[in-house]
Amino acid sequence: MYVIVGAGGFLGSYLIKAVLEKTDEKILALARTGNVFSAESNRVTVMKGDLTDEAYISSVAEKIKNENLKVIYTAACHNIDYVAAHPDEAYHMNVTVPCEFLEKIGKTDSLLFTSSDTVYGEGGSYAFREEDELSPLSTYGRQKLEAEKVFIAHGGKALRLPLMFSESISPVKKHFCDTIRENLRNKIPTKLVTGAVRSTLDYGTVADIITELSGMQNVPDVLNIAGEDPLSKYELGVLYARAVGADTSLIVPVESFGAPPVYDARRADSTVMSNEKLKKLLGREEIKIKL
Repeated sequence: MYVIVGAGGFLGSYLIKAVLEKTDEKILALARTGNVFSAESNRVTVMKGDLTDEAYISSVAEKIKNENLKVIYTAACHNIDYVAAHPDEAYHMNVTVPCEFLEKIGKTDSLLFTSSDTVYGEGGSYAFREEDELSPLSTYGRQKLEAEKVFIAHGGKALRLPLMFSESISPVKKHFCDTIRENLRNKIPTKLVTGAVRSTLDYGTVADIITELSGMQNVPDVLNIAGEDPLSKYELGVLYARAVGADTSLIVPVESFGAPPVYDARRADSTVMSNEKLKKLLGREEIKIKL
C-alpha cells in the first residue's frame, strides 16, 4: 500500500496518478480537505484530516497497521515568505509534525521525503551535488534540511526537488502554470523574472521518478531530482508558450517584480542541482522537462 501524505497538493495529485498508472497497488491518500485526484478509483482511499491533530495521526496509524507500506511524504508549509514570517508555526508543521507522524506509523518498506533545492543556498553556475556543503539562505531551507535528518534517522530517503511546473490536476489548487495558460489564451501579457535560475522539471516527470524510486532498494539517503536544463521563470514561460502554440511575445521579461513584501525571504540567484547520481541510478542518459 502507498501512503501519500499531502495528497491534495500539486505533487500529491501527480503522485496518485503515477501510482495508479504504474503499479497495481492501493493508495491511502491523506489530505486536509479530503479532495484528491481520482478519489473515485476503488484503489484510492481518502482520509481527510489535519496532520497537526494527534487523533488523526493515530487513526491513520490504526488504518495502516499490518500493511506493507510505501510512504511518500510531501506535506509541508511551503510558502517561503510565510515561513520567514511565522517560523515557529512553520517549524511545527515542517519538522515536529513529521517526527510525530513517523513515530506513530512505525516500520515502512519505503519512506521517501520530498525535500527542496533550497537546502543548498547560492550556487552561481555550479551544479550542486548531494554531498556538497549546505548553506540554506532561508528559514524554509533550514527547516527542510532539519526534516531531512528526521526522515533519514527513521530509515527514509530525502529527495531534493527542483522548481516544478505543470498544469494542475489537483481538485483544490490552481498552479501558476494555469494562470499563464489562461493569459496566453486571452492574449494577456505575463511578466516573468529573468533571474533566479533553478533546476526545473514538470510534476509528472517528478512523480514518475519518485514512484520508480519507491520500488528500489538502493536509493541513497539523499538524492537530487533535477532536469538537464536550468531555467529562469521567464525562460520557462517562453518554452511553455511554444509548447501550447501561443505567442511567445506575451511572456514579458522583467528583472524583478519591484519592492519585496515586508517578510520577503531571501532567494538564491542560482540553484542548479546535478542529476548525475539520479541518471546512473535509473539508467538514463538524460532527464528533460515535459511541457
